Amino acid sequence: MSDPVRSVGSPRGSRGGGWSTYAGLVRAACRYAAPPGYYDIALGFRVAAGGAESHPAGDEERGAPRKAGLLDQGDVGVLMDALRERRAADALLRRFGVAWAERLTLDEHGLCAQVAGFRLRWIPAGEFLMGAPAKEADRRENEPQYPVRISRGFWLGETLVTQVQWLDVMGSNPSRFQDGEDWPSRPVEQVSWNDCQAFLERLPDGLTWRLPTEAEWEYACRAGTTEARYGQLEDVAWYGVDSTKPVGTKVPNAWGLYDMLGNVWEWCADYYMER
Repeated sequence: MSDPVRSVGSPRGSRGGGWSTYAGLVRAACRYAAPPGYYDIALGFRVAAGGAESHPAGDEERGAPRKAGLLDQGDVGVLMDALRERRAADALLRRFGVAWAERLTLDEHGLCAQVAGFRLRWIPAGEFLMGAPAKEADRRENEPQYPVRISRGFWLGETLVTQVQWLDVMGSNPSRFQDGEDWPSRPVEQVSWNDCQAFLERLPDGLTWRLPTEAEWEYACRAGTTEARYGQLEDVAWYGVDSTKPVGTKVPNAWGLYDMLGNVWEWCADYYMER
C-alpha cells in the first residue's frame, strides 16, 4: 500500500501514548481514535510539511510544479553534500524549494530545517511494515501488520508543539499543566483536531503545513526499527508520571525525533478506520 490516508470523516487517529499511559500502550503500533472536537490533558500534536500530499498527483506527474517543502531523494543528497562542504548558498536553496528555511543544517540524524520557531526533520521516503506482529506484547486487534510505502520524503517537527509555540500563534494557552518555570517547553495539550487545523492555518506561508498521516507518523516513529519501540522505554518516553514534561528531554530516535512515544498522544491527519 502506498501513502495510505483517509482525509474525510470522523473520528481521527492519535498515536504514541501519553504521560499517564501504562507501558503497554506506549508502542509504535498503538492507535486510538477520537472525534475531531475532542480534547484531553494528554493529547497534543506535532507539525508536518511536504511529502506525497504536497505533490499534485503523485509519482505519475513528477513533472508537475514543485510545491514548497517537497524534495526528491536526489535533491536531499545534493543538499547534504553542499552542507557538508559549506556551500549551501541561497541560490541552491531556492533551486530545491527550501528558501523558506531560516536555517538548514546537517547533523548525525540527518537534514534539519529551522522555520517559524520550529525545527523540522527531513524524513526520507521508504517502505516499512505498519502495525504490530502477532507476537508483540500488548498487541491490539486494530494493529494488523502490512507493508506500506511512503513514496516521498516529508518534514516533521523535531518535537511536539510546545505551549509557548501555541501561545505565540494563537494568543492563548489551553493547557492544563502551566505550573512551574518549565511550562513554555512542555507540550501543548487540551487541543482538539479542529484546534490543530486552526493553528496550522495561521503558520507562515511558504510551506504546506499539516498533521502527519498515521502511516507517516508510525514510519517516522520507527525510524527504521522493527521492534515495538525505538529504544528502551525508560530512555525514550515519559509515561506513568504525574504530568507532561518538557519536550526533548528523553533520547531521540535515529532520525532525531523526540517524544514520539509518551508525553502526549499525537493527533494524526487521518480519518480513523479499523483495519
